[in-house]
Amino acid sequence: MHWDFVREEDKKTGKVLLRGRVTFQDVMEETVNKWLIEGAESYQANEVVTNALKRYILIIVW
Repeated sequence: MHWDFVREEDKKTGKVLLRGRVTFQDVMEETVNKWLIEGAESYQANEVVTNALKRYILIIVW
């Protein structure tokens, strides 16, 4: 299978699609994701909540 990251336009909506193996850096470099860059740069984790969540395991199956 071909998993390289590509940027496309949705033919129905005209919106940007990011397809393939996408890294966080790929997403950060996309201009349509300015909101993500601003949020990631200003994010400060709540240490109490983060430590509480470390007790759980998340399993995603698809």
